Amino acid sequence: MYHSQDKSNKTIKKLSVLLTSDQDFCNYSHSSIEAIGGHLAYHLTEASEELKEQCLKESEEIGDPKYQYPIFFDRLIHSRAKDIKGVITLKLPDSDCTLVPSNCSNIKEGDFFKKLSFVDSAIVTFSAMNKALHEELAEQNDYKDLFCNMFTFGIKEVIIAVDNMDMVDYDEEQFESIKRTISNILPKIGYRLNKVNFIPISSTTEDNICENSSNMQWYQGPLLCTAVNQLAQARTLYHPFKFLCSEAYREEKKTTLFEGKVIEGSITAGSNIYGIKLPKTKVLEIFKFGESISEAKAGDFVTLNVGKKSLKEIKSEHILTDVPVPPPSSFDAHCIFIKIINGTAEDLDNKDYITVGYQCRLSIGGTQTCCVVSEIISKLDKRTGRVLEENPEKIYSGDAAIFKITPCKPIICYSFIESAKLGRLLVGNQESLAVGIVKSIE
Repeated sequence: MYHSQDKSNKTIKKLSVLLTSDQDFCNYSHSSIEAIGGHLAYHLTEASEELKEQCLKESEEIGDPKYQYPIFFDRLIHSRAKDIKGVITLKLPDSDCTLVPSNCSNIKEGDFFKKLSFVDSAIVTFSAMNKALHEELAEQNDYKDLFCNMFTFGIKEVIIAVDNMDMVDYDEEQFESIKRTISNILPKIGYRLNKVNFIPISSTTEDNICENSSNMQWYQGPLLCTAVNQLAQARTLYHPFKFLCSEAYREEKKTTLFEGKVIEGSITAGSNIYGIKLPKTKVLEIFKFGESISEAKAGDFVTLNVGKKSLKEIKSEHILTDVPVPPPSSFDAHCIFIKIINGTAEDLDNKDYITVGYQCRLSIGGTQTCCVVSEIISKLDKRTGRVLEENPEKIYSGDAAIFKITPCKPIICYSFIESAKLGRLLVGNQESLAVGIVKSIE
């Protein structure tokens, strides 16, 4: 059994982990995301016993007590959505882990990439129920696209959880077969297999999630929650403070409040913050889940009270810092161009490629503005990064390239080396999408 430990004398690390599943690729009705997330949340959050009992009662009314975990996950997500924007914070021995659930049925959707841009690592679950279908999907590049996009975003720490082992009688060969299929994909993208954990689990019976399984004694690796704890990365608090404001509003027409997440660094009450259109502003109070705190650290979802400040000076999804940051005039970005076609217009040439002068929407760290591709510097090999062509005229679907991007309006951004969270970007519109990282800033 996995037990939480005393953290009073430890430096707590902060980690954001994406929880996604292949269930929609395989057309299974049962959601691994809800079940696995429910098990983790049930044991590793500070939810009330009353809520747990209520979920158990509802599952018994359905006729299956095991449904208490997906129900618990759903209740927890929706009851705290305003404070933490649909994520769950797990209390692990060495880290506080923010679990970010996301559906990957269409990995080309902007919402999936927006969540991807804020995580450090990922848990990807695969069902053990259909070995042949996994092999077929691997040949169709569905899984390759998923892992390639994650790798391009700098997410290089991945846990592969093979779910539904109870449905295949805990067959070791079934697990090894799926492991071989995924293992053939990952090195071609750039992942190192010695840093990837493959874990056989059952979200129905809780095998190897938070408890060791007596049904899979052939598996000697870590539990799922142990593997997540091992991924924890320390947030260096000496980095400049960076805050993503997800909502700005007035409370009873008296004070202005900024809600959002501390991306990096820390801030205390009484400190000053700045934005592109926000002059020097003093933070009067800091609230976390309705309680006043003296300091907010990286990974915290908090509310900042800045007194009687005009809302015209800041909009939602703006980046705030503790030092003035001049917005760049342009920057170089390493991107992979993904083609998205809505409807049946599959033969429209202007949706097959990007050229110099391409105008589209730019999203960095949740902040959005319009931009122009002012130069295509080089075309790259997606796996190795080797230059294949200098100054190409066009970049087609599936190609990787270095673009020079010029924002039409001021926007705060950082190179990926300076800030992984604020160095990831989305460029595109309803018909096309490029994802990548900021290489350098002018």
